[in-house]
Amino acid sequence: MAGELAMIVAKGLAPLTATGFLTQLTDAVVQDVYHHIQVPSLRVVIEESDKNELVPVAFLASKNIYCGFGHFGHQLLYYLGGIIVDHAHRGIGRPLLQDELEKTKATYLGLHTQNRKMLSVAEKLADFDLNVAEANAEQVGTSRQNRQYSDLPGRGTYLIHSQRYGRSSLYGDLVKFYEQGMNIPGLDPQSGDAVVFVGRIK
Repeated sequence: MAGELAMIVAKGLAPLTATGFLTQLTDAVVQDVYHHIQVPSLRVVIEESDKNELVPVAFLASKNIYCGFGHFGHQLLYYLGGIIVDHAHRGIGRPLLQDELEKTKATYLGLHTQNRKMLSVAEKLADFDLNVAEANAEQVGTSRQNRQYSDLPGRGTYLIHSQRYGRSSLYGDLVKFYEQGMNIPGLDPQSGDAVVFVGRIK
């Protein structure tokens, strides 16, 4: 999706995105959504509001990547570029993602995140593999110079994309971010760092 249509879609999804990332609706948010939907696959969940309007309640932006996995040969990796779910519809994110994985018949799941809840969903759907994450980091957008490692309490060693989101958090209101239990222990969101998750789908 590109051009004028993509901008219309981005403007429609931006309010949901701003709420999900605990920030104000700005042109920067619209541009960020526009950038994220420049992918081969965009799935939007809509429902009718009490004002008889169709409103988005969730969306997933993704792409399929064929990656080399050693003696397993080339396998399909489903890369989740972004997912937002309206607060009132919490709980539908995992089934939506699971449905996507089943439809694409992917073998691996990949994503970047600063959010503990998103990381937990990924860990329920796939088994993180540090070696596989390292081998395919470039494919999912983490260059060698941006790679770091961190021992995350209760999780072991994870690959980290240093300053993935610049030098600041992806989330606007960090007080709410911590209050809602979104933080990943061992990861400083204010540094802009993000966990690089790549794992074989269960």
